[in-house]
Amino acid sequence: MVEVYSVTVACTVTSRFAHTVITSMALNHIEGPQEVSFKVDLPKTAFITNFSMEIDGKAYVGEVKEKEKAKKQYEKVVSSGQTAG
Repeated sequence: MVEVYSVTVACTVTSRFAHTVITSMALNHIEGPQEVSFKVDLPKTAFITNFSMEIDGKAYVGEVKEKEKAKKQYEKVVSSGQTAG
């Protein structure tokens, strides 16, 4: 089981642009990797420019990709047994 124990949102608006940082902290209560989903609903004109995570003090910076390409790559990696940690 994965427990999400903290979620914070910080937003700065300048002119007509918003810069929003969402930080969540989770704890994996079992040995071994677990899958965790993170869903954000965006307005039609909004976009994500950065996605990163930190696991045991190590930073992992994601590459923002088109949804279908990212899904195919994710499924390939998961089926090969790879994990982020």
